[in-house]
Amino acid sequence: MEKSITEKSQVLISVRNLTKVYQTAAGGFTALNAVNLDVYQGELLAVIGKSGAGKTTLINMISGIDHITSGTVKFGEQHIDQMSENELAAWRGLNVGMIYQSFYLMPGLNLLNNIALPLDFAGLYQREKAQNRAMELLRMVELEEHAYKFPSQISGGQQQRVAIARALVNDPAVIVADEPTGRLDSATAEVIFELFEGFVAQGKTILMVSHDMNFASRSSRTLEIADGTILN
Repeated sequence: MEKSITEKSQVLISVRNLTKVYQTAAGGFTALNAVNLDVYQGELLAVIGKSGAGKTTLINMISGIDHITSGTVKFGEQHIDQMSENELAAWRGLNVGMIYQSFYLMPGLNLLNNIALPLDFAGLYQREKAQNRAMELLRMVELEEHAYKFPSQISGGQQQRVAIARALVNDPAVIVADEPTGRLDSATAEVIFELFEGFVAQGKTILMVSHDMNFASRSSRTLEIADGTILN
């Protein structure tokens, strides 16, 4: 299931012996067990597996959303596993674009301001530049004419395209997508995946969790997880 990666590809993210144990009333639950993984610059890496296999836990560890129990996660030469909460938030704001199955758009902001919001969080907000960047991205996802509408005024597929534009606003090195087409019909999901393919063609790196085997088979590489362990 894994396609070859060229020798010239650079490792963007390096994961070694990554273990995550959650403490429950019944004792420790191992969600990830000594996972080793490299994510290469410019690839679309699909992570597949049954519900509860550890897919979302893995991308949450890599993106610094949750803390690891043991092991290391490196982004270039930076040790993500050694960063404080504030350092992680700053690093993530500059380097990672997050896309979820639920769109998480702010209902009280128009589409333009939803896209520009991460610039504010990252301390990069300059109104004119932010608005121009947001409009450029709306144009890219073919929603420019809806810029001043609110999320409730557009369809679910359009909201996901806005969420993708928002994830790109800081020009992140990696896009992390957790079931980005899970709530979409097949035709709309195809549009979203074609956007991803276009981003990879431009040199972006995408780490995607998906249940859609059609999309997984079209990715640069596929990893399957079961019971917190990578099978391939």
